[in-house]
Amino acid sequence: MQDTPAPRICSVLGCEARLRTSNAIGRCREHAYIPAAGAVCAADGCDQPLRKDNTTGFCTPHKRARDRGPVPKRDLSGRVYPDRTCPDCGAVFTPASATQERCADCRPGRRRDLRRKQEWDTCSVDGCGAKLRASNTTGRCSPHRRTVPRAGCAADGCGKPLRKDNGTGYCDDHRTAKAREPARPCGAPGCDRTLRTDNTTGYCSDHVEPYWRTQEYLAKRRADYHAEPKPPDTRRTCSVDGCDRKLRSDNTSSRCVDHIYIPLDLPVCAVDGCGKRLISRNTTGRCWEHCGSYWADDAPKCGEPGCGKTLYRDNQTGFCHRHRKAYRDTYNREYYDLNQADLREYSRLYREVYADEHRAAASAWNAENPAARQAMHARRRQRVAVAMDDIDRLLSAFYRIAIRDDPCYYCGSPITDHTDHFFPLAKGGTDHWFNLVRSCRADNLSKQVQCGTRYLLLLSGG
Repeated sequence: MQDTPAPRICSVLGCEARLRTSNAIGRCREHAYIPAAGAVCAADGCDQPLRKDNTTGFCTPHKRARDRGPVPKRDLSGRVYPDRTCPDCGAVFTPASATQERCADCRPGRRRDLRRKQEWDTCSVDGCGAKLRASNTTGRCSPHRRTVPRAGCAADGCGKPLRKDNGTGYCDDHRTAKAREPARPCGAPGCDRTLRTDNTTGYCSDHVEPYWRTQEYLAKRRADYHAEPKPPDTRRTCSVDGCDRKLRSDNTSSRCVDHIYIPLDLPVCAVDGCGKRLISRNTTGRCWEHCGSYWADDAPKCGEPGCGKTLYRDNQTGFCHRHRKAYRDTYNREYYDLNQADLREYSRLYREVYADEHRAAASAWNAENPAARQAMHARRRQRVAVAMDDIDRLLSAFYRIAIRDDPCYYCGSPITDHTDHFFPLAKGGTDHWFNLVRSCRADNLSKQVQCGTRYLLLLSGG
């Protein structure tokens, strides 16, 4: 059987820490950052070993000292570069790198001299004589570097710069052939007003009326009347089905302005009579308006008898929008009956945590709905007055005064603010004196519409 090799230990003298088999530096974790060459602090009288990643040349106590003198540059192995002599001033200095040839005082001057010896070019923008650096490849200075020369409008006397995507060679004002026609002045002597391109009289609006009475105009009118009729308009129409709009002479898309951005190779909605174009990623074959509906033979219908309305694909109630309210009310009522205790406990906790917000919301609702508040009090008064005569109401009033200093009937607290109905009015209780007990605020709000016996059992844990 092959013998197990002896474990390796740290190579630092006096350290016997065992090394892992994957350790390649020969030192433990505590001495991993101490270089093998033994680089030490450069401060006088300090031989503290430095870590491998130390780039200052000093240990931690001497790193921020101000009286230690110039710090020699060291690389990661702790080696100091040999001193050199500056060729410009003859001073001896310690270089910061192996390629540094001049001292720190002569390096900026050397850069300026080299910059002056370069052959400068000037900016190519007209009227700008800024000199360019030798590394400049744009031919323009810094203020004009982002200025890209653009083509101008080809119309005579215009010269407006065109957009990069302009394919006509003319600006918006001269894009049509009529707009590019040279301006014509008015034919009246002494009038220099410019005529519109569609002007056929040769006179402006101020001098056209005298022209109408001349023989030249009358002869032209007779010649136009007896001339052959003009040929029909043979301009192209929009290639979209159902559109008969005329196209301009420079139109290259074969579509009018309303349909120029609609790709004709896209499919249309599969619903009869819709005709809306579909986007390329549409996989349903229907537009957004008809995407949610079933259009198959087995389309589900509304569950309301006599309705027969087709339901949308995401419908989960089985009823259309018109008959969904009855289903929702039934569902909410059943959910409340099943989770009545949890919902009441949640409401009680909400009122305790957000007491101020709850009171503010209740006050705002009462102020906005006075009729509903009055109706609620009227229904309560009707329930209280059931099977009670004047004597019963008088006894109830005196009994309320008699028990106003009694402790709480449910918890025994001496502080009581409410008079509670042991059998709640909502469950058929009355306002007779034998149904009245004194209660604290917490127990009266927690009891809600429960019977007093049931509430006492809940308090006792029964």
